[in-house]
Amino acid sequence: MGAPKINAAFAVSWDTIKVTWTPLDQKEEVTSYEVEYRSFISCSSSMQVQGSSVLVKGLTQYTSYNVSVRGRNAQNAGPWNFSEVKTLGW
Repeated sequence: MGAPKINAAFAVSWDTIKVTWTPLDQKEEVTSYEVEYRSFISCSSSMQVQGSSVLVKGLTQYTSYNVSVRGRNAQNAGPWNFSEVKTLGW
């Protein structure tokens, strides 16, 4: 299984980022995507997502986050693809 290509990771407000990626080919048999995000001041958090984008809310303003996305199926998970994004101020 390959890694999904992250198309964009950007802040949409002071506490929300949007991440979009190119879905993997159907032959990869991906059933969901795992999105993980972390900053230097907080532990990592993750979520399972259907589709090819997600809004991550409740983040700290003026903070850089490392965002990772990978495909999953019933048997295993693929490699991560990484991006960095910074939240906005008020």
